[in-house]
Amino acid sequence: MLQVETNAPQAGWRPFVLLLYGMPKVGKTTMAASFHPSGSKGSLIIDTEDGSDEVACNRIKVKTLEELSQALNLAYKSEFGTIAVDTLDRIYHWTELETVKSLNAKYNTRHTAVEEFSYGLGTAVARNQLLAFINKLSVFKSVGKCVLLISHQRQATIETESEKSRTVDLPGKLSRMIAASVDAIGLVYVKMDNNGRLHRYISFKPYGQVDAGCRLRELAGKDLPFTFNAIHDALVNGKEGDTDEQHTQEPDFVGAGLQVSGGNGHSGRKSGRTHS
Repeated sequence: MLQVETNAPQAGWRPFVLLLYGMPKVGKTTMAASFHPSGSKGSLIIDTEDGSDEVACNRIKVKTLEELSQALNLAYKSEFGTIAVDTLDRIYHWTELETVKSLNAKYNTRHTAVEEFSYGLGTAVARNQLLAFINKLSVFKSVGKCVLLISHQRQATIETESEKSRTVDLPGKLSRMIAASVDAIGLVYVKMDNNGRLHRYISFKPYGQVDAGCRLRELAGKDLPFTFNAIHDALVNGKEGDTDEQHTQEPDFVGAGLQVSGGNGHSGRKSGRTHS
């Protein structure tokens, strides 16, 4: 029976599901590896594409959707307070492959990509499976765990996309649909100070064509240093509507491979590999 209830939103630190995305080597994986009050001791990375090979961390490496499911079950039962899934892009790729396999078996076809199925069926099935996966992650919040979903940033490749368009590297409107399923979506970027040093930030403020936003009132609309302490302090001490005036302008997006300060206090490494 339907009834009216009075909801009192939580305040302060509470579990959440956060989608992070940004340029390669901006420090997403490095930050996720220590996103906990106890640092790296409290974080676990579920690594789908070897992005943690140069990061000191606790991790489970997975190569299939079945292994991903097993890893998430282990993570749920573990003592780790933060679970980082790196990367969402790879999981969607696996979802597409599984969708093609299952639909070919069902309809006796030999397609090789989800786009080849009529009436957008393959794309719809793969998209819904990914959304179902993300929705299931809310169970981690019920046991006090935070979940970080790490993704790459799509680059403008067609004339209709702005040079300043920044979205998650997923097809079509899927990133916008995912944004409705998570508690927050943050763009990780680096910004140069007056001394020429680069620092990591995370934006929860939508800049025109930038995917960003947050249901957590203390973080909504803010640009913050990309550190655990900055996000923790904003939740514990912040007020709804607060903004960091120093960083409310549109951020400077800097390419990969440059030395970056911030995060865990170490400079970003230069290497021939691409790390999130």
